[in-house]
Amino acid sequence: MTGCSGLAGDIIIAGPLQEAPSGARPPAPVLPYEWADRVTYVLTSPADFLGTRSLLQGLLHAFLPWDAGALPVGELMGGGRQGAGQEDPGEAPHERLAGAAVLAANAGRACVFAAVDGSPWIDPLARAIIRRAQDARRTRAAGCTVSVLDLRPSKGAHLQGVSGVPLDGLATIMRRLLGPGGCPWDREQTHDTLRQYLVEEAAEVLEAVERRQAHTLCGELGDLLLQIAFHSALGEANERFALRDVVGAIEQKMVFRHPHVFAGWKVGGSADVLRNWAELKQVEAAAAGGTAGGETADGGSWRELRKQAVRVSLAALEAAFAASRRDRDRWQEASRSLSSEAEALIKGGSRTLSGDLAPREEETES
Repeated sequence: MTGCSGLAGDIIIAGPLQEAPSGARPPAPVLPYEWADRVTYVLTSPADFLGTRSLLQGLLHAFLPWDAGALPVGELMGGGRQGAGQEDPGEAPHERLAGAAVLAANAGRACVFAAVDGSPWIDPLARAIIRRAQDARRTRAAGCTVSVLDLRPSKGAHLQGVSGVPLDGLATIMRRLLGPGGCPWDREQTHDTLRQYLVEEAAEVLEAVERRQAHTLCGELGDLLLQIAFHSALGEANERFALRDVVGAIEQKMVFRHPHVFAGWKVGGSADVLRNWAELKQVEAAAAGGTAGGETADGGSWRELRKQAVRVSLAALEAAFAASRRDRDRWQEASRSLSSEAEALIKGGSRTLSGDLAPREEETES
C-alpha cells in the first residue's frame, strides 16, 4: 500500500519539508499529472497547520498549476473552526489531521499532499495517515492508496521518483490552458496552425547555437519544448497520445537503438553504431508493418525531399546570420550555398513528379 519508488496514489506523504527562508518558496515535489482532474488538498504538520501556516501557504503557491487548496479539516471532521484547538478531547492534533486526510481521499475525487517535518517513515502525522488508510482499506471494498516520498538528501531524493525535468508540470499547464476557462488563443490552435511556430522556435535554437550563448540556448530549448508539449496536449485532447507517451516512445527508441550501451553489443566505432542503427530501424519498421525507406504512395521519396528542404532552410539561416553580422565573405558563401540547395530541391521535386527519383534509404534516419 505504501512505497517510495515514485509519486502516485490518492495521498502522497513527503518529508522532511521545512519552511523556506522568508520570501522564498518551499521546495515542492511535482504532483502526478493524473491529479490535474481531481481536487487537490495540501496538509502540513500540526505545528505549522495550527500555528502560522506559513509553510502551507508557501506550498499552495508553489504547487501551481495544480490549483491546490488547504485541507478543510474542520468540515471533514464534523464542524469546528479549522485551525487552533478544535480537536476532540484526548485526540492528538496529528491524529485529527490524518483522519481528515484519509476521509478526503476516500470520499472520491480528492487527493492529499501531506508535508511532514521529519522522516516520512517515522513522523507522527505520516504514521497516523498510513495507519488510518490501512484501517479504512480493511473495512472498505476499496480505499485510498498512499505513497511515501523521502526527501532527505542522504536518501537521494532525486532517485525517489521526483522528475529532474518536471514534465508533469508542463503537461498540466497545457491541460489547463486548453481546458474550460483556459486561454482562448491556445484553444483555437491545431496541429496545422502550430507548424510555423515549431519552425520559428527551431530557428531560434539554431540562432542561440550560432551566437554561443548558453543562457539563451536554455530558454530557446524551453520554447521548443513548449511546442512539443502543445502538440502532445492537442493529441491528448483527441484521445490519441499525451506528453508521457511522447517521452516514453523516445526513451524506448533510444534504449533499443543503443544496444552497445544498454545490451552489451560490441562496436568498433561510429561506423558500427550507424550500421546497427539502420538495421534496428528496419527491425522496428517490420514490427510496425511498414518500411523504413519513407516511400510515398506515388513512388517518390518524401524523406529525401524533406532532407533537401532542411538543407535549404539551414543555408537560408546561415545567410541570415551572416547578414546580421555584416560578414560579407560569409554572406556571399552562404548565398551561393542557398542558391545551390534551392536548385537541388527544385530539381529533386521535378524528378519525383516525373517518377524518375528512386527512394533512398538514409542510414541515420530517425
